[in-house]
Amino acid sequence: MHNEIIVILGKKGSGKTVMARHMVSDKRRLIVYDPMRQFSSCGVVLVRFEDLVAYISHNRRGHFRAVYQPEIPIDATNDIVRAEFIRMCDLVNRLVNVYFLVDEIDNCLPPRDRENGFFKNMIQRGRHAQVSLVATTIRYTDTQRNLTAQADTIICFHTHEPSDVKYFRNYFGVMADDLHQLPPYHYVKYDKGQVSRHEPIRL
Repeated sequence: MHNEIIVILGKKGSGKTVMARHMVSDKRRLIVYDPMRQFSSCGVVLVRFEDLVAYISHNRRGHFRAVYQPEIPIDATNDIVRAEFIRMCDLVNRLVNVYFLVDEIDNCLPPRDRENGFFKNMIQRGRHAQVSLVATTIRYTDTQRNLTAQADTIICFHTHEPSDVKYFRNYFGVMADDLHQLPPYHYVKYDKGQVSRHEPIRL
């Protein structure tokens, strides 16, 4: 296993979830943070944090595929959502050789959140501990800058927000101008300096 940061962006229904499932389909040590309950097929579903910790502890030296679907009320405050994600990040940062998939990371880690040290810790020890992150989000401007700045791979599905298209010219060059007209499940990929356009993945 190695360390990598993968960011998957695009509007709802454009293909983010399918791509995220594909990216982690072969990972033997996986934790999915899944408040929206879209990744139930990816592993053992757990709804209590205590059960998640027990499951990981029991399999700490072996293989595990845990899908954590916290029981957060629909009307929960931002502080509650944020606190749940912070303790999730703390758990991941205690592990080695693990992939961490976060669905709709913009909902639990706002751009101006400075109190969650997960990204700082991941950057500092990620390569040594071989901790990788796969994150989905609708918009670049709704995520922390460290996320895209440190990304090894950026996969972008349909997006039509002018500020996002303008930003992605830094990565995709002239291909960024095609982002607003990408058909569903088609995407543009930046991978360690290489840019390419792709049709839907074959599952």
